[in-house]
This record gives sequence, structure tokens and C-alpha cells, in this order.
Amino acid sequence: MVEMLNIHLGEMSEAIFEHDGTLDKFIGDAIMAFWGAPVRITDHADRAVRAALAMTGRLDRVNEAVTARGGVPLAIGIGVHTGDVVLGNIGSVRKLDYTVIGDNVNVASRLEGLTKDYGCAVLISGDTWAELPAGWDCRYVDRVQVRGRQRPLDLYEPLKPPEGV
Repeated sequence: MVEMLNIHLGEMSEAIFEHDGTLDKFIGDAIMAFWGAPVRITDHADRAVRAALAMTGRLDRVNEAVTARGGVPLAIGIGVHTGDVVLGNIGSVRKLDYTVIGDNVNVASRLEGLTKDYGCAVLISGDTWAELPAGWDCRYVDRVQVRGRQRPLDLYEPLKPPEGV
């Protein structure tokens, strides 16, 4: 199990790093990542969504390796949301983590949970969609009310980045 999990987490981590993301933490078989810190960037939404699609593209390779070792093929769900967060070394005197917290982190987690309901490997919020450069091919999925939010969120499924970029 540990070997198969390391294969999965290794491939997904590389997709994040290739798109200049910061890997925050592993949460079981999940990964939390963010863009735009410690170095501020203006195209964080584009990079995050490209990384998400790269992760789905790497899943075949992961599943080949996992099934070759007798494991069951994996499916993934990725939620991407854009917004302000609190960033810093958070924890205790004995253990600190450089991480992000806040409402917008929770929204991304809610989106990840909705991927199963909508049959999409990747869901992005309308806030992320609005930050993408022109030319992204995205499918509007739904407007939903997520726990902890007053206003509904628009959901999109990113299909293809702009050509030649």
C-alpha cells in the first residue's frame, strides 16, 4: 500500500512542481497545494488549472504502475478555487507548518468533494474561471451552494488550455 501511495503522490507532486506550485501537505492520499507564495505571481489560476489537468494526464501512468503491483486503479478529484488566504507558519512551539488557511481553502476542499457528484476529475470555481486567460476551453457545470458560504458558486470543468501557450 505504501509503495502504491508513493507512486501516486510522486507523480501528482511532479505535476504541481512543473507548474510552479507549492506543495503544502499530504492528507492521506490527497495533496494540498497553492500558487502565488512565497513568490507572488499573477497567473496563479492558470498555473493551478494546468497542474490539475497535468495530474489527470499522469493518472494512466500511475494506474499502470499500481495495477502491475496488484493494486486497484485509482481515480482522482481535484478542486481549484481562487481567493485570498492567510499564509504563514502555523502551529505550535514544537511543530510549525508553512501553510494556508481560511475560507477560500475550505471552498477548494468542497469543490474536490463535488467532483464525484458531477463525474468530473477537475472542478474549478467561477472565481478561478474569471482569472484564467482568454482561450481556455471550460464547460459550465452548475451553480451550487456550498457549506459555509453565503453566495452560490459557479462550477466549471476545465477541458483544454489555450493553444500555443
